[in-house]
Amino acid sequence: MIEPGIYGRDKISEAEYRKLDAVNFSTLKAIAKSPLHYRYHLTAPDEPTDAKRLGALAHTAILEPERLAHEYAVWPPAEWPAQRRQGKLWDAFVEVAERDGLTIVRREDVELAHGMAAAVRSNALAKRYLERGAAEQVLVWRDEATGIVCKGRLDWISHSVPDAMAEIKTSRDVAPFFFEKNFALRSFDVQCALYADGYQTLTGRALYPKCIAVENTPPFDVIVYDLLETLEIGRALYREMLERLAECRKADTWPGQAPTAERILRLPPWRDPSEQPDDLADLEMETNHHV
Repeated sequence: MIEPGIYGRDKISEAEYRKLDAVNFSTLKAIAKSPLHYRYHLTAPDEPTDAKRLGALAHTAILEPERLAHEYAVWPPAEWPAQRRQGKLWDAFVEVAERDGLTIVRREDVELAHGMAAAVRSNALAKRYLERGAAEQVLVWRDEATGIVCKGRLDWISHSVPDAMAEIKTSRDVAPFFFEKNFALRSFDVQCALYADGYQTLTGRALYPKCIAVENTPPFDVIVYDLLETLEIGRALYREMLERLAECRKADTWPGQAPTAERILRLPPWRDPSEQPDDLADLEMETNHHV
């Protein structure tokens, strides 16, 4: 176990971070569904998806572009024509990438990542926070109320704006109506509150969380969101999660969503015939008449 503190990439690698015996947001949020789901996610493999790969690539291009050439293998290489991911050339490419410890990414995804990075860097509001700072900062702290050791990896701690955190989120739409809904559905308010409280525990200073949201397709629009108003709700939610986790650990019981009583199944309103038009045929005729 590592001592509580804030650690850069040179002190804790991504692989070492994953091995730390501490609670992080990605697993903690599963307990909101049930302790059974939380315990499953502790050991379940994190299956990569195209969206996750593109998001990780965009983070690197935006925050640490110097790592692109050293950590990724682009398929197909720039000097090659389009190639399928099969056959002898592909097999040889994979072999070399695995030997060198490189992550294989598609050329079109690299182009998208460069587009997102350029858009973020040209945004005056985002640039204010990203001008100076440190990427991928690991927090390790002990929650005072429960005694649970927690960890978190912050995308960016700003030095140009002291005590400001910038989280990079990629999305197909960054407009408030769409983005705010998805932010809540993914429990990112819980994440930022957990990080803010961990930071204050370690430093004694308040953390000012920001979200730099960038579209993952052209024209790569960027909106910087202030997350300060999300902290109260996010904090209440993560406190409930941590307290439930502490109870489950103490009792060594990990129930599912409804362990003690049967649930009544209620059909959605659209399934009820009484909610439908009385005469669909007349409705269709009337619609056609007006057309």
